[in-house]
Amino acid sequence: MRAHWKMPSNIPTKIKQKYPEEKNRENDGKLSPNIPPPKISSEKTILNKHEKEVDRNSSDDSDMSLTKVKEEVQLEKEREDAFTSSSRTYYTLLVLMTMIALALRLHNIEIPSHVCWDETHFGKMGSWYIKRTFFFDVHPPLGKMLIGLSGYLTGYDGEFPFGKPGDQYGDTKYVGMRVFCALLGAALVPLSYMSTWLLTKTIMSAFFASLFVLLDVGTLTLSRHILLDPILMFFIMAATYCKLKFLSYQNKVKFVGLFIILLIGFTTVSDLWRLLGDPRQSMVTTYSHKDDNNYWILNYPHNLADPNDEPQIVKSGDLVRLQHYTSKRNLHSHKEPAPLTKRHYQLSGYGENGNGDANDIWIVQIDGAPVGVPVQTAKSKLRFIHYHVRCAVSSHDKRLPAWGFEQLEASCNPNLRDSNTLWNVEEVEDERLPNANFELYSPSFMEKFIESHSVMTQGNSGLKPKEGEITSRPWQWPLNIRGQIFSGGEHRIYLLGNPVIFWLALGLMALFLVQYCVFAVKVQRRLNEAKVWREHKRRIFSACWWLLLGWALHYLPFWPMTRVLYFHHYFPAFLFSAMISGKLSVISGYCFYLFYPMTYGMSGPLASQESGMMHKVKWLEHWDL
Repeated sequence: MRAHWKMPSNIPTKIKQKYPEEKNRENDGKLSPNIPPPKISSEKTILNKHEKEVDRNSSDDSDMSLTKVKEEVQLEKEREDAFTSSSRTYYTLLVLMTMIALALRLHNIEIPSHVCWDETHFGKMGSWYIKRTFFFDVHPPLGKMLIGLSGYLTGYDGEFPFGKPGDQYGDTKYVGMRVFCALLGAALVPLSYMSTWLLTKTIMSAFFASLFVLLDVGTLTLSRHILLDPILMFFIMAATYCKLKFLSYQNKVKFVGLFIILLIGFTTVSDLWRLLGDPRQSMVTTYSHKDDNNYWILNYPHNLADPNDEPQIVKSGDLVRLQHYTSKRNLHSHKEPAPLTKRHYQLSGYGENGNGDANDIWIVQIDGAPVGVPVQTAKSKLRFIHYHVRCAVSSHDKRLPAWGFEQLEASCNPNLRDSNTLWNVEEVEDERLPNANFELYSPSFMEKFIESHSVMTQGNSGLKPKEGEITSRPWQWPLNIRGQIFSGGEHRIYLLGNPVIFWLALGLMALFLVQYCVFAVKVQRRLNEAKVWREHKRRIFSACWWLLLGWALHYLPFWPMTRVLYFHHYFPAFLFSAMISGKLSVISGYCFYLFYPMTYGMSGPLASQESGMMHKVKWLEHWDL
């Protein structure tokens, strides 16, 4: 932007006093200093000043004609007009695209009036936050808390069960939560517009980038339901824009610290219960949340503890039997291979009411402490080592098949140094013991933060597909090969990206790499090229590299993942590929017209039948339209 400079009010007086002195000095044959004129602020000011100078000293200003001043004023006015026109165009397009995005996302937002796909999870968890019900969450809580907040503010009481997809909402006030997600989804369009402009400084690139996001039916579909996806994409794009805005004040584009990777760790809270087995033994497994099955009774090695005796403090080196409080079976092991980890031994529940055999005896060992040191609640890291087999109770993140209800495998590990064999006692319930304040053992905020994210990451990485559920792999996503069914029955909704936009984005990313290689060769050979054009290409290529890195960081990490994956996981990466792209808007708009029924609902026969409304646009066999 151009800043106007105005002379202080006392300057003209000094000039009026100085001109006669300078004229006298020239008459005396002395050289007078040349006073630089002030910066142009308006045509009237310039011309008036110039006319005064001509009247007073026409000989010194002979090289600065009135015509030249008028040309400078005219040029300055053209620049100002161009800036004003460009600014007007920028904001006009920004407002226009935002209004269209809002209209598309809020149109018939209440339809369908039943639970769609993952609304059954995120709506349910939002309800739990409204009712302040504790639950184990595999995601950071902010997104679901915002869903709960939007429902609470719009009159939802948290009582709807969100049992399964297809359940009718009835009188439930669910629309407020959908509108909240739709508003964040609509914000993706102006954020992509402003982010692209900061990268390229061209309104045309910003317009087409936001147009690609606007016309993508997949992004539109995700924005119209109670899901985490629009919330996640909003914060990703908002962080991108804020980072670019910050860097714009430094006059550089550099990718630093935009993407946050979850802290990875491994700790689990043990829990054992009966699963499978004959009348005498049951399988032992673990999972990552807390309930009544966590309680165990510590008995003497050869007889049961008498609650009327004086309490005995457990120490490192003691021999004990671990009796499960609910099933009344002892923790047991023998030299039979574990179900999944064959180099480990089986861990099972054996006996009845605390009675078992010699394979139920365990040695309590405090990690890093000598024999005789008392066990401390929450603080001591314990190993339970089998007295005969010499293996330690262990667990990890391997999940059992469906016959094991997909719980985590528990086993007896011969490697006594494995960190997965460490456990701790969270609480002790015994009326004979004095009460203690658990806050004394409360971990610090950072310890809680690391543990919670470790457990969430572990739970998330172990998610498995439900029977008959349609999943996909990362290589299929950019090709738009297979989508997701959001709603079946008479009102079908199908998540699929705009085919033209997806395929163009993929092709344009490949074309960019080719163009950049050609540009790099030209620069290396120092071929003659206009400086303005060369600098323009440098800015565009720099922006494309920045966006390509954003696409890769949101896409490539899915390749090595073993958890269940769905097509919707690709859309944060798609936003960056859409900003790289930006031509052929007419084709994209026509394709939006062809595929928009997938978002708002399809009816009648399926696309596999000739009479189906989507029959002519079923371009790929894998599209379940």
